[in-house]
Amino acid sequence: MLSKNIVVLANSRKHGGHCVAGKCVDTGKWIRPVSRKEGTCLDFSQVQCEDQFGGISEVKKLQQVSMNLDQHVPLINQP
Repeated sequence: MLSKNIVVLANSRKHGGHCVAGKCVDTGKWIRPVSRKEGTCLDFSQVQCEDQFGGISEVKKLQQVSMNLDQHVPLINQP
């Protein structure tokens, strides 16, 4: 499992899920997490994080978050 720190630059709703993308803090490369190898969007539980008050909220644009990713899954025509 890979842990990546990213700055969220997009969080849109699509096909009943979320499309989140951002830049890796360490490398500056784009990262767009997907829920499966086929490239499906993330569900609501996958875009939640702990906020500064200890509650749970949805990730927001320009927020820096740490994500655990299973593997690199390059998709055609996607960053």
